[in-house]
Amino acid sequence: MVETVLDPRELKRLVSARLLNLPGVTAVGVAGGTLTVYLSNSSSLVRNQVIDIVNSVAPDAPVSFQSTDPMRPIASHLPGRARRRA
Repeated sequence: MVETVLDPRELKRLVSARLLNLPGVTAVGVAGGTLTVYLSNSSSLVRNQVIDIVNSVAPDAPVSFQSTDPMRPIASHLPGRARRRA
């Protein structure tokens, strides 16, 4: 049996909705020809859930993870706004 390798963009299309429903997954992309999942919560539980979802569509497909910083409100960066002091 010959395995066909799924194009990373097609893999993204197939799994993005499910991945984005996981707590801590902030984005899904393709970087360097690999499915890349951006996480605000990089716990092993979230990573394992991502891998399980990807493997259900394309077993052994490479997945990379990137950590994202928590987002800050845009208003705090507008000119003329004073920044809060700690």
